Amino acid sequence: MIGHRLHSRLTSQGQRFHRQEGGAIILLVLAGMLILVLTSLILYDAGQTAHQKMRLQNAADVSAYSQAAVKARSMNLIAYANTIKRSFFGYFVTYQAAWAALGISEGIYCGQCASSYGTNVYACYRCTIGGIQIGFEAAQMVVSIRANADRAIDEMETLAHFQQYLYDITPWWGYAENILRGTYAGATMTTAWPPPEATPPAWVESLINIVMAFDNIFGTQFGNFIPGVSDRFDNLPIEQRDSSADELLGYCEEMIGSLELILPAVEHIANSDGGGWDPMGISADNQTIGIFIGLMLVPPTCITAGSTPSILGGVSGGRSALMDWRVDEGGFMPGSRDENDWMLATSNITFAYLNTNRSEERALRNYDGLVDADHIESAGYESDGTWSIARSEIAFGESVYTSGHSMLSNLAGFASSMTSGAITALRGPNMWHPRWTPRLRPVFLPGETLGGTIQGGDAGLGAAFLRSLPHLIMSTAVSQLVTGNFNIQTAVGDMFYMFAATRPFDTSNLTGFVK
Repeated sequence: MIGHRLHSRLTSQGQRFHRQEGGAIILLVLAGMLILVLTSLILYDAGQTAHQKMRLQNAADVSAYSQAAVKARSMNLIAYANTIKRSFFGYFVTYQAAWAALGISEGIYCGQCASSYGTNVYACYRCTIGGIQIGFEAAQMVVSIRANADRAIDEMETLAHFQQYLYDITPWWGYAENILRGTYAGATMTTAWPPPEATPPAWVESLINIVMAFDNIFGTQFGNFIPGVSDRFDNLPIEQRDSSADELLGYCEEMIGSLELILPAVEHIANSDGGGWDPMGISADNQTIGIFIGLMLVPPTCITAGSTPSILGGVSGGRSALMDWRVDEGGFMPGSRDENDWMLATSNITFAYLNTNRSEERALRNYDGLVDADHIESAGYESDGTWSIARSEIAFGESVYTSGHSMLSNLAGFASSMTSGAITALRGPNMWHPRWTPRLRPVFLPGETLGGTIQGGDAGLGAAFLRSLPHLIMSTAVSQLVTGNFNIQTAVGDMFYMFAATRPFDTSNLTGFVK
């Protein structure tokens, strides 16, 4: 009886429990909430990673563009200084040609007067008037020419020092701008390749020479394990013209047809006196003006002006202060330059790093426990931070003279066929016009390499990163001392990771690498 009653009670309790579904729903809700929480964490992590990557890429782009902007600004300032120096020299040439034309014309008039025994009244009159003019102007020249020449030379020497200063400081200025802009934009650190020129530690090259000599003696191949280290330094792609006679000749040829030579000539003609029977002188005679124009169109007059001791000689710097800065002829000039060398000379690669400590975030959320069974971590092959790469360059902008689709372009083309002067220099990159601009570009273009290595040959992305590594380590140490907001151990590990990741990209597989 008692057993029957116990069985009935248990049966009824079970049926009642079976009819109540509240507990099951709670379990399902809890399971669903757990899935939502895990999904939310994964999406949050993915969003954070994407945000950090975009933020770092923006920082890399800003760093690269800022460095190119500094270099383009310096190129334009050097071009402005070139033009100012040529304006000063244009007045020297005009002055020299005017005196030469006056003397030649006076000689012609006096010769005509003497050959006709005084019967050529006009020639004798102009010979007399010209002699008086030359006497008065010679007296003025003795008083003023040296002071005026010294002042102009001082100005040109100041401009020459300014140009040399810009050439020397711009690589470091741009490099510092790269680091500062990248840090302001959110990167932990940035660096650029190629670095500014500096003397590398002597022991590095000595060690490599020892290894290579050992290979040559014993036939080993230890040198193959030495990473390629690019020997390229960051410099502006220009050089100063030297002061030799042939370089001065080229400088004078470029002046022909330039406004810096035309404007002083027009001013001289407009202010000349003594045309016809005018007793003021013979500078405005058609004969004198014709001789003057002819002298202005031939380089010897320009060379004489550049070599005259009374104008340029005996002064510190001398003719070297006159010489302009031009696009480096070491393979860079239009028609003869190597495209790969030109891209290397005008561009920089930026490596940007953001320390995010993702390993700590994964450990905090126990992600490592979820993937340990299928994931094997190897030292140097996992990055805790985020890396980005960008590249910028300076380019010579288009204009109505260089586009080839305007009346001015056609006129320039016609004039360049008549003279080898400055109008020819309007085509292609040059240092006579401030049209240099910065821009971002792909990291690599077809046919491009990263230059030579210590061992010789071409280098790849790994060589560029290895060359930048000392600067990154220095930036890491400074950032740790100044901010202390990241783990230096993880940062160093990330550098080893980046070295391993970039080393496979050599000259055989660089094409197509964008960012």
